[in-house]
Amino acid sequence: MKMLLDIEDDPGLHSADSEDEDANESGNYSAGQECLDRLVISLGGNMIVPVASELLPAYLDVPEWQKHHATLIALAQIAKVSSKVMIKNLEQMVTMVLNTFPNPHPRVRWAAINAIGQLSTDMGPDLQVQYHQRVLPALAASMDDFQNPQDYFADEIGVLSPNQFQVDELYAGKLDAEGTSGSSASGEHNSLAGCVYSA
Repeated sequence: MKMLLDIEDDPGLHSADSEDEDANESGNYSAGQECLDRLVISLGGNMIVPVASELLPAYLDVPEWQKHHATLIALAQIAKVSSKVMIKNLEQMVTMVLNTFPNPHPRVRWAAINAIGQLSTDMGPDLQVQYHQRVLPALAASMDDFQNPQDYFADEIGVLSPNQFQVDELYAGKLDAEGTSGSSASGEHNSLAGCVYSA
């Protein structure tokens, strides 16, 4: 986890059109990811997940954005290998990720989107069935971050197929709550639906 903290911040990156999410990552950071993968594969989810369940929330209790970013990256990587064990703590994992969506740092917000996409892939359809009413509004809200195209939230949202999350259901609920109608509502619906269906 300490190796995953070795990441620099370049404010210019957040407003760039590039989709190189590996920018400003050090050799230590890359090595930390590889070591984490090997550790999870070698020890297995039954040993790793209980440790992660204690360690990762502690990283989120501090203000440093690097620790928040490292938590989300680690969570996504562990999910790739240990989804059968992690699914027992699915609510904790989903809540942990969703709580980081409004983080003030763009790299943390990108990592949150990446993590929820990974969890959706590895823990579907359970995540989609149980938590779509929480996840989809968070994803829709993240698309308003026009100042940070590097986050390319629409591309990350695109990994979630319409069979996983009910886009129509999301917007039916959102529009009812806001009392929105007409062409504006239709346009917003088509915007999200288009990026989802383009996956």
